[in-house]
Amino acid sequence: RMPAPVAPPPRPDAPKPFVGQPQVVEYFRRLGPEKLAHAYLLHGPRGTGKKTFARALALTLHCEHPTSFPTGYCGMCGPCLRGIAGTSGDTIIVDDDFVRTADALAGKQERKTTDIGVEASRRIIQLMGMKSYEGGRLVTILPDFENVTSDATYNALLKELEEPDPGKLFLITTENLEGILETIRSRAMLVRFDSLSDKEIADQLVAEYGQPKDHAQALARRAQGSLGDAIAELDEDASALR
Repeated sequence: RMPAPVAPPPRPDAPKPFVGQPQVVEYFRRLGPEKLAHAYLLHGPRGTGKKTFARALALTLHCEHPTSFPTGYCGMCGPCLRGIAGTSGDTIIVDDDFVRTADALAGKQERKTTDIGVEASRRIIQLMGMKSYEGGRLVTILPDFENVTSDATYNALLKELEEPDPGKLFLITTENLEGILETIRSRAMLVRFDSLSDKEIADQLVAEYGQPKDHAQALARRAQGSLGDAIAELDEDASALR
């Protein structure tokens, strides 16, 4: 008998705005929600928006009043509010909390790492086998997939990817495409994310983080195409000040 589903931990953090990558946006815009494949492998350098895009796409798919596709969720309807809060049963984000919960449900002793293990993969398969709460597509976001090293984890997820289901969507992210087994790569559509321009990074630091233009430009140059690295440096500066 399968254990009762456990609600995911709340995620009160609002999604970050998706920046740049016009080729990615145009690719998904042309597809539209009806022609999506069952799995996408989003690959490219660190801090270029892969996870941010995956979350925005999931929110847009479930949104009742999207303004555009693939990232035009309204942020105000019930599905959006549940998705932003991390309480949507239709979106599974396989983060550290998810892995710890899966281990605990399986009665496994807490590990020092939070790599995706076989318990997490089995939990993903269990949750993806349930009926959609919002009446649409179930989405699993699997970030940093190059960190998966267990054959058992690979095999469990591979079986799920081998059986495409229009009611399921897997969004897998990686910085190192060559680090992903060919058996996984061959069963997902590959989407490349490029390094961001200095201007894209600086404009975001000014608009969303209130940075002076000169400081934002200096951070952008040092970040070398990674908005994530620029934001991390901001966080380090704030910590030092505190």
